[in-house]
Amino acid sequence: ELPFTAHLPYQIPNSLVVSRQGGKWFVSFSYDDGTPEPEEADILAHYSAMSKDDLASVAKGYDRGVAIPFMSSENEPYDFSPAQKKHLDRLEKYTKKYQKRAARCKKGSRRCKKAYARVARCYGIATNIRRDFAHQTSHALANSSAEVFVGEALKIGNMVKAPAPKPLLDATGQPCRDPQ
Repeated sequence: ELPFTAHLPYQIPNSLVVSRQGGKWFVSFSYDDGTPEPEEADILAHYSAMSKDDLASVAKGYDRGVAIPFMSSENEPYDFSPAQKKHLDRLEKYTKKYQKRAARCKKGSRRCKKAYARVARCYGIATNIRRDFAHQTSHALANSSAEVFVGEALKIGNMVKAPAPKPLLDATGQPCRDPQ
């Protein structure tokens, strides 16, 4: 028997997944509630019949960012809370500390395994904080008045990488061999 808290009425599950992450066990299940999903053609027909003003009133644009994770077109930021930021910073510090400890241990020893377990626990807690933020943000978006969500297909990795070095040019515009 597994005790759990039911937040919604449920039925006999169609699928049941038991997983283990960081020494903890998780059980998730899903079932079909019988609600038919709309066809893509019906959705397109519904929104193409709307006027431009009506469509603009039900659509909102969103951007992913580097400094702020998520921003709406009305300049409403979706960011980690100060407590979450503080917790993530502290976890990063502890992760470095435990990684340094693990690197000094004799490989394969019990103490080494304990040190790497601590590193894994820190990573797991940080993952849970980020997952909770994503869930809270998606819940807020689902409960908003918007029906259509528009996002840019940005490559965040390209936005944070350092640019390629530019060659040093002399007065004539030719590449310099000697920087003096």
